[in-house]
Amino acid sequence: MKSIAIIMAGGLGARLWPRSSERHPKQFIHLIGEGTMIQNTVARLAPLFTYEDIYIVAPQSLAQMIRQQLPAIPKDNIILEPFGRNTAPCLALAALTISQKYTDDTVFTALPSDHVIHNVREFQQNIEVSQVAAAELSGIVAVGVKPTRPETGYGYVQQSDNPNHVGELYEQGIRKVYTFAEKPDAATAQRFCDAGDFLWNTGIFSSTLGTFFAAMQTCLPDHASLF
Repeated sequence: MKSIAIIMAGGLGARLWPRSSERHPKQFIHLIGEGTMIQNTVARLAPLFTYEDIYIVAPQSLAQMIRQQLPAIPKDNIILEPFGRNTAPCLALAALTISQKYTDDTVFTALPSDHVIHNVREFQQNIEVSQVAAAELSGIVAVGVKPTRPETGYGYVQQSDNPNHVGELYEQGIRKVYTFAEKPDAATAQRFCDAGDFLWNTGIFSSTLGTFFAAMQTCLPDHASLF
């Protein structure tokens, strides 16, 4: 199974202003750990992917900063958006670009560039499991985290506990998704936590290229027609 990583590095980090700014967003500053946030993201992925299989997608305005901070990433692996249009167009551009080199059964893991992750080995294991599940189930596999508080700033994923939906992958933590809920109010967030079947949506997911393109055609046909 061929697998690659796509790091989304286009966020502005406005909530951390003035430490983070449009010219120097938070993924390029030192907050926690030895490196910047995007350097730490690449370091977490290095045991799973070669540098040739790690791609960065970001606005053109950040190209120089990416090359300065990540010299090991090949220049051709930096995919530049003419301007930011959020997650779906960002990933569509990245997937279309890499599909010129990889086949439809290639699995990619897409992830933000600005996460703080303390248990790195658990993170790496979950990425590996998500990739296997994406290939075996021909689905898009989201990575969730058990909530520790009724947070209103995160999205949520509701999961099924029926092992029949995912077969043997159930024992590795794979569940069928019932629904996604984006940034609920305080009362709804509390209800999600009390229910016990909701996870925080990390924004990390794995999919084959073929599955991703099919999902774009089904869910976002107007977007897909542009590519």
